[in-house]
Amino acid sequence: MFNRLDTNYDLLLDQSELGSIYLDKNEPCTRAFFNSCDTYKDSLISNNEWCYCFQRQQGKR
Repeated sequence: MFNRLDTNYDLLLDQSELGSIYLDKNEPCTRAFFNSCDTYKDSLISNNEWCYCFQRQQGKR
């Protein structure tokens, strides 16, 4: 999924690339979730941040 969203192939997801996810009106928490994934607070999601965020969420079950 990360690679599909990374349309400019820079190995980072910026806000425009994440925009397609934010358009899903059925997921009101999407923006907050991805903001919590931005551990470097640079408004970009790296592949490492992406993987760590989803691993963290799976561990909460």
